[in-house]
Amino acid sequence: MAGADDDTTELTAEEITALARAFGPGPAARSLLRKAGFPADLMPSPVGVTAEEFWYAVAEPLAAGAMAHGRLRVLKAALDRYPYHPLFRAAVDGAAAASPSGTADGAAAGGGGSGASDGAGASGKPAGSGGARGSGAAAPSEGAAAGGPKPIGSVLVAGASPHGRDPLRAAREARAIEAAAARVGFSVHHSPAAAVTDLQRILDLRPEVLHLICHGEDAHLVFEDAFGGAHRVTADSVVRLLRSYRCHAGVRLRGVVLAACHTGPLAAAFTEVARVVIAHHGELDDEAAVAYAAALYGLLDRVPALHDAALVAADQAAAALGDDYGVELRENLVVRGWDAPG
Repeated sequence: MAGADDDTTELTAEEITALARAFGPGPAARSLLRKAGFPADLMPSPVGVTAEEFWYAVAEPLAAGAMAHGRLRVLKAALDRYPYHPLFRAAVDGAAAASPSGTADGAAAGGGGSGASDGAGASGKPAGSGGARGSGAAAPSEGAAAGGPKPIGSVLVAGASPHGRDPLRAAREARAIEAAAARVGFSVHHSPAAAVTDLQRILDLRPEVLHLICHGEDAHLVFEDAFGGAHRVTADSVVRLLRSYRCHAGVRLRGVVLAACHTGPLAAAFTEVARVVIAHHGELDDEAAVAYAAALYGLLDRVPALHDAALVAADQAAAALGDDYGVELRENLVVRGWDAPG
């Protein structure tokens, strides 16, 4: 088992017991894990389990390397809540003593970024591309400390609300993005009633972010056909198309936003073609989607790292909505990848 002063990501049995006593399954534990940067899509369900069962379920992905320095980040977040807890203090102080910088923050920062709320819940700074982790997003904000990514310059919004499906407020969401762009200072290109062939505009516009507003069904995204009907396209086909644009035309996306229901399981595939992928588990309410888009793009002048902005925007939109849809938005958000500086 792990010692308090080493760099393992494996929680000890004693640490799991202490966490279970201090943070029962439910809001307290989930809030702690979000603060620590635990990937949202790996968050165990609190339903029908004991506190220790919940924390053992957390320990498994930490031991597997779901986030850099995961054990220490969780225990440090616990210590922030209970500053005089002897076991949490011993773990953090032991890491500080072992760190070349002499601080627990230094130990946690070395060797890559942390997860945040995914991947995502939703992740660590990958050694290569944003998708190398395969789960979650990096924690705020290592990139900012190193100078940070450059501001987003352009976004392509492709919206589809075909006949025969529940109508989406795609135009309203696009307007929210345009309003944010006017204030923040990036350009927006809009493809309403989008067919999958409209994605070829990427070759001309070369946006940094592709924002897709559509229905998600199984492993498909639903675009429109020439008659305004539904055209189901597999996510793999869209990824293959974007990969072709990257490999043969040099188009490199910083972000893909899948503003659609049930796209959480699809996010990993898109990390092959974008540094950061933002998606959602379960249903995505229209009002919540609009609020989230407004918050996300409205933050980019102050939080230029897309993975960081994605996480802050979820909290901001949830607070603005003030209802169950806001809570679901925040808890179901999936953020994968890392928006590297430069």
